[in-house]
Amino acid sequence: PAERNVIARGHERPAITALAKVLQRSPALSILRLGATAIGPEAAAELSAALPLSSSLMELSLPSNGLGPAGAAAIAEGAAHAQSLETLNLTGNDIGDAGAAAIGEKLFAASGVARPEATSRPPSPLLRPPSPSRPPSPSVRPTSPGSSGRRQPIATRLPAALSPVRLRSLQLASNRIGPVGARALAQALYACPTLTCLRLARNELGDEGARAFAAEIEKAARASVSTIVLTELSLASNGVGDDGACALAVALKCSGGHYRGAA
Repeated sequence: PAERNVIARGHERPAITALAKVLQRSPALSILRLGATAIGPEAAAELSAALPLSSSLMELSLPSNGLGPAGAAAIAEGAAHAQSLETLNLTGNDIGDAGAAAIGEKLFAASGVARPEATSRPPSPLLRPPSPSRPPSPSVRPTSPGSSGRRQPIATRLPAALSPVRLRSLQLASNRIGPVGARALAQALYACPTLTCLRLARNELGDEGARAFAAEIEKAARASVSTIVLTELSLASNGVGDDGACALAVALKCSGGHYRGAA
């Protein structure tokens, strides 16, 4: 039926208000696509407020809408508490590191999952920038609870498997996301175990961002917080070289998850 798929363009604020009401009341609306409508952050916030009230919406696509960091944060707040939302597409919204960090933080806060802490075990050398003049740190064996060393941190909140966040696909290509945003999004991965598709093509990660992303994944694995199960990770046109790619491969293997490659 036509109600199940809404593809709209050129909507102004009154139309967004009407769509928000439809989201709250329609038991059938499952896909909402509003590409290049210039709705901006204020209208995005109004739309976001309706997301937790919808029991049927599975895809929200808002590419090229000029959301910026504020709009991304607003949408993420609603998406993190949505009952049925599985796909969120914010491609080409100029959200930058601030917007990506806000998305990661909103998803993490909604999940209730413990935030991993640094462990006594050093990360893989591939996750650190090369430092020839600095001798490698000696390995430290994990200590038992009764020894003089610190106990390896454990989760004190919900295990990741019980996270209420249902997102499966997060699409953030062409958003000027750099290393800071990459780190925050990696945290969102282990807070949301259902998130198996992450598209970050045409951003600004570089090797530094790839290593930051990898470091967060390995940190979660060493703290036994979660298993990363990525079936799609898209990093095309990010300036990621051999160092960054190797760091990602090591971290994803360390997490015990699955990885089908970067497109």
